[in-house]
Amino acid sequence: SRCARYTPDFAMQSHSLTVVDIIRRCGIYPAHIEPRLVSEIHDVLNEVPSIPPTLGSLRRTDGSSANLLCLQGFLPIQYRNSTYNIPLAIYITEWYPNHAPVVLVTPTQSMMIHPKHPYVNEHGFTQVPYMREWNPDRCSIVSLIQVLRVVFSQATPVYARRTPATAQTHEQSQQNSPARPQQNALYQSAGLVTSNSHVNDSGTHSSFGSFTDISLGKLQIHNSTGQVYGNSPSFDSFGSSGMIQSSRREELINKGTELARLELEDARDLAKRRLIELHKQRNQMKSSASEAQKSMIALYKESDDLDARISAAKQEIEALDKWLEENKNKNDDIDTVYNPLDAVSMQIMDAMSTDMANQDMLHVLEEAMDVGLIDLQSYLKEVRKSAREQFYARALIRKIRLNQTEARK
Repeated sequence: SRCARYTPDFAMQSHSLTVVDIIRRCGIYPAHIEPRLVSEIHDVLNEVPSIPPTLGSLRRTDGSSANLLCLQGFLPIQYRNSTYNIPLAIYITEWYPNHAPVVLVTPTQSMMIHPKHPYVNEHGFTQVPYMREWNPDRCSIVSLIQVLRVVFSQATPVYARRTPATAQTHEQSQQNSPARPQQNALYQSAGLVTSNSHVNDSGTHSSFGSFTDISLGKLQIHNSTGQVYGNSPSFDSFGSSGMIQSSRREELINKGTELARLELEDARDLAKRRLIELHKQRNQMKSSASEAQKSMIALYKESDDLDARISAAKQEIEALDKWLEENKNKNDDIDTVYNPLDAVSMQIMDAMSTDMANQDMLHVLEEAMDVGLIDLQSYLKEVRKSAREQFYARALIRKIRLNQTEARK
């Protein structure tokens, strides 16, 4: 658009003067509302420069006229990955901001309003849920335009008017321009007008003044020439009740769907957390079962070892009992009971006897020292003597065993 070629600061400054001038020429807006209107118009120009402010005229049912601040132009929307311009006019009544503005879709001569649009009636009067739930503290003109852009992007309110001449021209252009069938098909099937939609059939820009015969509550619209449409039916006669009920039903369905979605998400998150917790518990139980199985295996092995040792001990006890039974009536000398096979075995047995005798001697000396039978000097002399003999005996045993080990190799 032409406004988009200006810098933001310049555009805001030029429109600021225009907005102030329009507000003062209207003479119906309270002084404390003027700063808010100027600020919101600046926000609108930053958001959509193609909807500049202008002076609009409305007439009340009592015959008095009202000059109002009006935003009039094209609203760009995205529909099926393409950009289209929706002509509209937004009237700021004297009840603003306590009441929502009046929004009209103003099709050009080459356009028609969609007959079954959920929020726009056949005369262009627009009533979206955002306007019905208007709150002066939270709502604004720029947010209304954003809502209109979203609503119109989902369901466009206008489509191109088809005439025999335009249909024939379109068919000829289809034949002469076979490289663009997809764009032309979208143009016909969607019934939309592209960025050139603001040019009427005569090749000139539309004045946005020629509105259809419509009455809005206590107001009547007049066109750019000042003509007033009299005896026009009220908006309720256009089927607004059915449209509002349909919109309300759709709104309730959307809210119910959103609540159900949120509840399903909460249930899914809860089930997910529960599943993770159960998974952790299962892993812990698997680890505990593995540890318990290992402990059971170790206990079974230890039990088997103990059974083997008990069996061996029983066999030894039986052998000793048998030997004692066989030798209980014999009076053999203890020194002759065991006869070594060779001199080395005799030498080991003598050394082991000497070691054990000296160990007994050290124990007896310690008890005698405790009871005072010998003095310290005698105790130390006998301990040194017994310890020396015990050391020599143990050294001899170690040497003989090492020689036997080397001989086996």
